[in-house]
Amino acid sequence: MAAGETSDTQNDVTYLHSIPQAGRYLPSASRWNSIEIDYNLLPQSQDPYESLPSRFSKSVEFNLTVTNKKRLKRFIYTASAILSLTLLLFLLWCFLPKRQHHRGVAKNLTGPLKDALVFFDAQKSGVLPKDNIVKFRGDSGLLDGNGSLVGGFYDSGNNVKFSFPTAYTITLLSWSVIEYHKKYEDIGELDHIKNIIKWGSDYLLKLFIPSNQTSPASTTLHSQVGMAENDTECWQRPEDMKPERPVFSCDETASDLAGEIIAALSAASLVFKEDEKYSTNLTKTAMVLFDTVTKEEPGFVQGTYTMKDGCGAHAREFYNSTGYKDELVWGGTWLFFATGNTSYLRYATEHLSLAEEEESSTDKGVFYWNNKLPAIAVLLTRLRFFFDLGFPYEESFIWSTGNVDSLMCSYLSPVAHKTQGGLIFLKVDHYAPLEYATTASFLSSLYSDYLDLLPTSGSSCTDGTSFSVENLRGFSLSQAITFLVLRLSKYHAMANTTTEIIWVTHLLGELHVLPPDRRTLLCDNQSATFLSQNPISHKWAKHIDIDYHFVRELVCLHWEIVSYILGDNPMKMSYVVGLGNDYPMHVHHRGASIPWDNQWHSCTEGITWLNSKQANPNELLGALVRGPDQNDMFLDERDKPWFTEPTLSSNAGLVAALVALLHIPPRSSNLSGEDLLGIDNFGMFHNIHLVTPPR
Repeated sequence: MAAGETSDTQNDVTYLHSIPQAGRYLPSASRWNSIEIDYNLLPQSQDPYESLPSRFSKSVEFNLTVTNKKRLKRFIYTASAILSLTLLLFLLWCFLPKRQHHRGVAKNLTGPLKDALVFFDAQKSGVLPKDNIVKFRGDSGLLDGNGSLVGGFYDSGNNVKFSFPTAYTITLLSWSVIEYHKKYEDIGELDHIKNIIKWGSDYLLKLFIPSNQTSPASTTLHSQVGMAENDTECWQRPEDMKPERPVFSCDETASDLAGEIIAALSAASLVFKEDEKYSTNLTKTAMVLFDTVTKEEPGFVQGTYTMKDGCGAHAREFYNSTGYKDELVWGGTWLFFATGNTSYLRYATEHLSLAEEEESSTDKGVFYWNNKLPAIAVLLTRLRFFFDLGFPYEESFIWSTGNVDSLMCSYLSPVAHKTQGGLIFLKVDHYAPLEYATTASFLSSLYSDYLDLLPTSGSSCTDGTSFSVENLRGFSLSQAITFLVLRLSKYHAMANTTTEIIWVTHLLGELHVLPPDRRTLLCDNQSATFLSQNPISHKWAKHIDIDYHFVRELVCLHWEIVSYILGDNPMKMSYVVGLGNDYPMHVHHRGASIPWDNQWHSCTEGITWLNSKQANPNELLGALVRGPDQNDMFLDERDKPWFTEPTLSSNAGLVAALVALLHIPPRSSNLSGEDLLGIDNFGMFHNIHLVTPPR
């Protein structure tokens, strides 16, 4: 049989092999041959079974000696580690979304911001401009206050002009323009929002009638025009209302109403600083009103506007004010920014502790029309960061910074009350959670920009934990705008995978393959909490510094880029009208629910549309409804205003949150921090000029 031919009892196959020492072919036990290499690394075994010859025919036998076993072990460990690391990185590349930035997400907010501003055009009262973009609205309220109180905004869907929330709305919108006017300009909305603010500030100027020598009567502050009639008794468009409407008025003891108007006029004066005449008029009116309501005279008593029936009895049902000291501090703070006069700042800082004592427990940490303390703390912290005036304000500034840090920690705390869908519920026993969530989003995003400008990566909490700029932006996105879908399993998977990678790189460091410096585990609160609770992860990560700012970018920025408000919620609907595929169609709003057919409709006729199950014939574009309950449930029903009614103050918070999160791509690579963030770092201090006293 020729060499290489095979034969066996079953198949006539024979296997051959050759070794150098034989010089000829030898029969094989099988088709496989073996090569034995002995590196003499291990001691010879005494087990007879381990010394049995291989069942494969041996072709080559090497008897090698390793002279440096340490290098061989290092090579084996290194090779194994590199293979493991490569595999893990490959798995990450396959299963995790590609990294993006919050700012890349936030650029999609231009449309929602533009829509949210349109809502204010739908709420205008008075003689509307010919180019008004809301086509189902016309002139209305032309005899309010016998013609002296024409203008302003209807608060919600009830055709009433409430002065208190209107002033708050103008303050908040003005603040957003002072900080982010560059963003508004870039998206072509600066003139639009300035028009909205001026519509409101013009009306606020009409509300204050000071006393003078020729008129011995006391100061007058108008608190309300019109009455919110029972829905089932009168459901009517503002254009169809009776011309005669009641006006509610207060005197100078309505301290909270006065303080909010002072803040609004002062903030608006900074928005219109290029119109010197108008800006000066706003400032002078605010100064006169401030002097009037803070005077120290025997028998003069400060109070809330809802205490007196003639002033705020009706408003008490809708906007009951529980204190006035925070509004006076709020007004004094804004008046300082508007004038540069430190006497207003001195008043604000000296009365700050009194305002804090007056704050109710249910309002703690909630910025909205009834509580300005969180926002005051942010404003004073801004002063400390970028225009520190030193003595005698240090104590108040430090207090403010501590309060802001505590506020941010409360937002990010794992024990913060949230719905299962992820919406933070700041006032547990109240409806309208979206109003409070949007202002929390605004403050946290604004504060993160302040920290970026310092620059600093974050701050600390009283419990020893810390937060970063990205934490705050992540919270802002999650609550108001781009709520990212972060399932717990993804957090855990990311935590486990990341710790394995860190463990491998730590091992490579010990083998001197990589530098032995400490590794940084990039994760946020939820992942870090999981690590601390998982013994294996905790053991692997014991040499790792925790940096809390990366997981939201690394894990899920390419997942569903929608917000809770805009649709990422258990109801799968947007809470902003006109945005997304599913949004409230039965908004509690008289003007939107009655057809615009150029015909007059009585109160009783309107009831037909109140009770109608059909969608509103007029779309109230950009309106933010009150939102879901604690269980993420929402009923899109017109006769349930606690779900479906929009308000001025809610939309003001939405606009502020949206513009703070909006990212405008830079036009140049050589930009400063404030240009990249779109914030005007020093515009707030336009009127503050420190003069060095002569020696």
